[in-house]
Amino acid sequence: NKIIRAINESILIFTLLCRLVLIQRENLFNKIVYYTPSNSIGFSVFLLKKVSKVKTYNILRDIFPDWALDLNLIKKNSLIHKYFQNILKHSIGAADIIGVMSESSFEIIKKKNYIPEEKIKILPNWLNFNSISQIEPNYNYKRLNNLDKKVVFFYACNFGEAQNMEALFELAKNLIHINNI
Repeated sequence: NKIIRAINESILIFTLLCRLVLIQRENLFNKIVYYTPSNSIGFSVFLLKKVSKVKTYNILRDIFPDWALDLNLIKKNSLIHKYFQNILKHSIGAADIIGVMSESSFEIIKKKNYIPEEKIKILPNWLNFNSISQIEPNYNYKRLNNLDKKVVFFYACNFGEAQNMEALFELAKNLIHINNI
């Protein structure tokens, strides 16, 4: 239930804040790397920065609630939209640096008038593709699972409404008649 999830994430903000303030008093860390969305974590970082001097790096994976608007899950300027916009503003506003995944995300965040452009950086792919060519393939997985002569697809990403999982399932249905997949 989306409403219960939103309430739980909101309650989590205050639980995290209490714990983070206790940890900060003991000087256990001097930097925070966090991702959004997780609305509760981002807002907790915002509150923590109010009571400490830590540097923060926000890895911005999805721009929520913008994608929820695009999918018509919420209405523009509704109470829930305004609530999550406010949390987004505080979440990414707490960051000293915001790492985005693409040029298009960079452009979207740049248009938000509360984020200075110099804080936004494109986070390069975390995988060095040059290192892959040096790795010898291990075919044990395919052999152990009777998949030797098959093409195997892996989906390693978020599973949610923003990722249009229906399209992935439709693709699987369209490929089901091909024997080597």
